[in-house]
Amino acid sequence: MKILISGSGIAGLTLANCLLSYGYQPVVIEKASSFRSIGSVISLRGDALFVLSKLGLLEQVKKCGVVIETRRFVQADGSELRNIDFRKFHIQQGGSIGIHRFSLHNILYEAIKNQIDVRFNTTIQFLTQNEESVRVCFQDGKEESFDYVFGADGIHSQTRNLLMGNQFEEQLDVGFSVFTIPKPEIFIKNLDTNQTLESLMPGYYVQCGMDADFAWGMFIYKQKYREQLKDVNNKEFLLALCKDITWGVRDIIEQIDHPSTIFQDTMTLIKLSKWSEGRIVLVGDAAHAMTFMSGTGGGKSMLGAYHLVEELMNCSTHHEAFQNYESYLKQAVQKTQKKSIKAAHFSSSDNQIMVYFKKALLKYFPPFLMNAVLKNLFIVKPQNTKNTL
Repeated sequence: MKILISGSGIAGLTLANCLLSYGYQPVVIEKASSFRSIGSVISLRGDALFVLSKLGLLEQVKKCGVVIETRRFVQADGSELRNIDFRKFHIQQGGSIGIHRFSLHNILYEAIKNQIDVRFNTTIQFLTQNEESVRVCFQDGKEESFDYVFGADGIHSQTRNLLMGNQFEEQLDVGFSVFTIPKPEIFIKNLDTNQTLESLMPGYYVQCGMDADFAWGMFIYKQKYREQLKDVNNKEFLLALCKDITWGVRDIIEQIDHPSTIFQDTMTLIKLSKWSEGRIVLVGDAAHAMTFMSGTGGGKSMLGAYHLVEELMNCSTHHEAFQNYESYLKQAVQKTQKKSIKAAHFSSSDNQIMVYFKKALLKYFPPFLMNAVLKNLFIVKPQNTKNTL
């Protein structure tokens, strides 16, 4: 069985690891020339931990985990609204691991790099398929036939565009920026190792954290602010966005050597009526992007990749396998998408009443009531994996 995986992100590399565990050696293509250390810390919960355990990679992930002991919500001047013991949150969620996105990516890649053909600087130009195979033409003009093509090439998927068009992207009026840099040598006011500082400001939300080696930042904002400052680079934009904050975030941003270190995009959902056509199937964000506010996008991508391979190995036809894979995830994905939209708008709201409510929620609400509100907005129950093949 000859399989092409388009995209070497978390979904694509999980697919490669799963197929390799069955003795198959897919071809993985990646449009970038190399992997970049971008993004910020992500949280791996039930779905992701289940898959990592099945692949034998969980212990490696635990060793690279980022410990966040406390989350401090503060006002612009650094005065504290609430201090949350994040270790208790991990326990309440049934266990979770924080990890830098690039660390997880590297673990998944190292597990397959010497056994699988990974082609950088490579994209699909066009493809055609019949009942028996998919004919792929790459951007260099070379053509090759595959039994199946897995499109794991992210929100702005070329595979999806060639297969179905790009009319399925639903952009919110919310933008985001993330970065990770080496831990600054200078003193950062108010920010200690193994904690995050977070501010819910009118029109934007900012989170910064630091561990023993790195500092990271995540910014969510009304898209109009980026449009108003469209002529400045990413670093200048973040400095302007945070001009009213004095607790130290600007000092961290100043340590960024090059604006390209900052990844910036518009929050986008992908809503498809189906995730496959013929011998081509979409996985991860290419099939069901849900904005990273859900906190489960990576886990759902990994679970989807694992389940797709399991179905393909155990079903009599690929049509049945693709249908089972989609049925298993789709309802949970749709629920998560709805919740992630609410979370994105809540975090970036500049409505004055909402601004006061967010401050009151953090400062005055008792823990049980605050947790109930946040659970309704943010927390998504992990997929039940007990009955997975």
